[in-house]
Amino acid sequence: MLEWYRAGESCEALMDDCAQFLAIAASAAGTDRFSFRGRDADPLAAPERLTVAEAFGLYAGIDLLATLAEGAPDRDGLAAQALAAGVRLADDDSWSDIFSRVLVSASNLGSAMAAPRS
Repeated sequence: MLEWYRAGESCEALMDDCAQFLAIAASAAGTDRFSFRGRDADPLAAPERLTVAEAFGLYAGIDLLATLAEGAPDRDGLAAQALAAGVRLADDDSWSDIFSRVLVSASNLGSAMAAPRS
């Protein structure tokens, strides 16, 4: 585990830090590929940068911002989109629970983010 702080820096600087950490880890491990569950990633490649909302739309087909349009989370709106994307839900899941389920779903966003796009 690693914890670091960059007071006064932009989120872009933190993203650059993360990319450098991956490159250092790969070098220390003597590899130029990371693999997990049949997916490979190049830790030396420039990372794709997108917002969480863009990632949800691109990789899960979910319009995340539409579930926040009224200033309060629309739990039922997110649930409907998540179910349509094949994410399993519980009846008592909150908006935050559903968000987390989509994020880590092996059949949606979680595995797709490591997949190469064409």
